[in-house]
Amino acid sequence: MRRTASSPLCRRPSSITLPSSAAIAPPGFLNEGQVLLERLAKKPVTRADLEKTIAEALDGHLCRCTGYIKYHEAVRDVILADSKRYLVPSTVTRSEGKAK
Repeated sequence: MRRTASSPLCRRPSSITLPSSAAIAPPGFLNEGQVLLERLAKKPVTRADLEKTIAEALDGHLCRCTGYIKYHEAVRDVILADSKRYLVPSTVTRSEGKAK
């Protein structure tokens, strides 16, 4: 996989504050996040499955400095910002008034 500066994860203004000791975990999380984006672009998931999908994609990485929530939130924010690309569209019927 080739990661370039055009990756949505690289362009996203980061809300992740990394301590000076953070050097190993961020590249792994960025790489796995990009792999997930590429997978979802080909095979989108439902919004209901998104949190589980992100957690599973980032599951193999360890981070003692910042924890996992900021990485998870960053990946989720990128996906939700372009939901037409990464998520299965929900359908709403007028008679039921709720998403299927």
